[in-house]
Amino acid sequence: MSPYISLLKPRVIWLLILASVAGYIYGGGGVDSRLFSLLAVAFLSTGGSAAFNHYWERDIDALMTRTFKRPLPSGLITPNAALAYSLALSAAGISLGFLLLGLLPGLFVLLGWFFYAVVYTIVLKRRTWLNIFG
Repeated sequence: MSPYISLLKPRVIWLLILASVAGYIYGGGGVDSRLFSLLAVAFLSTGGSAAFNHYWERDIDALMTRTFKRPLPSGLITPNAALAYSLALSAAGISLGFLLLGLLPGLFVLLGWFFYAVVYTIVLKRRTWLNIFG
């Protein structure tokens, strides 16, 4: 798998994308252009926040047997490249969320990104056992 694809945490984000699609369809949406916009927004924003998590956790990932082979600790991708990749994906996903889906869905995309990238990754993960709820 490409190191840049690995930064997206594909085994995790497909579940988030599936949940958004299920919510959209359950809410009365059909297979239309908005669904494809939702797929793009979900992929970009969740992938961007996952890449940010890799960037932020690179020091601890280097110490753990389960994670030391990830792209940043192994040196396959530089921290600056990972951060730029994360910010580009995140900015695209959040911006497109507002532009293609509207104000309220865009806010939910922004909040989802914020809670994972900031609240969970930066604030909770290393400080409290409450990170299991993130």
